[in-house]
Amino acid sequence: MKSRILKTIAAAGLALTLTVTVMPFASAPAMAAQQYSPILQQAATQGDKVLGLAEDTAAYYNFGTAYPGTQTIYYRINPLRTGYITVTGMYGYVTLLNGSKNPVSSRSYINYESTASYLKYINYGVTKGQTYYLKVEYTGYTKSAATNNQYYGYAYFKSTTMSGKFGKSKKRASTLSRSKKRYGYIAAGSSTSKWYKVKSKKKKTVIYFTGTTDEVTDSIKATVYYRSGGHTYKGTMSTYRGDTYLHTYTITSTSKHNTYYIKVTRSNSKTSGAYYLKWK
Repeated sequence: MKSRILKTIAAAGLALTLTVTVMPFASAPAMAAQQYSPILQQAATQGDKVLGLAEDTAAYYNFGTAYPGTQTIYYRINPLRTGYITVTGMYGYVTLLNGSKNPVSSRSYINYESTASYLKYINYGVTKGQTYYLKVEYTGYTKSAATNNQYYGYAYFKSTTMSGKFGKSKKRASTLSRSKKRYGYIAAGSSTSKWYKVKSKKKKTVIYFTGTTDEVTDSIKATVYYRSGGHTYKGTMSTYRGDTYLHTYTITSTSKHNTYYIKVTRSNSKTSGAYYLKWK
């Protein structure tokens, strides 16, 4: 893995170095064996544009033999796990909607066959048991000679567990154990901030952070707070769609009794995704 130092900040009794290490967080999963879906086919015949999509099952919508142009389909989903979902298999644009069909994400481009790996999939932070809708605006299709040159649009999603303890305020910050990853997520539509605490007896403390979100412009931020010489200092790391770096803060202190706080937030109301923190 390659590392590069981005910035060094010095304070009274403290030195802070930000580095990033190349390390992918997520990638497009292999879709389950593509299988014919009677539910989707029946809905297509009836002209229904709101369809149920089962998790971890690659399904397709039959648009017929005439070139469809741009077509919009709404897929109703119910994730089986709290954490994040990976959406893939489409060509076009995807927006995540809540149970009331209101947008809770940006409108993101996706192309399952793109040479840019991060464009092959989209990640969203979700809560188990909640109903969401994937608004898919298809602009590209698969054409099958085996079925009289009909056009198909594919859809697939799978959830990954990323839940972990956190505090809802600085006073209730959850303590991170040394060298152990703490997983977390930002659910779509949620404005909740998550607080963590590091209690270090080391003069040199390294905090690691990486993750994934729904879009490059929608980031999850981890802000580190610490005190020195009667002053409070802070530094922020950010993760986003397609992030391939392990972000690192190195704090050097003259004391062996240090407490650092970490606040994880979304950058805007359309941000969701998942992350992990660790320190050594």
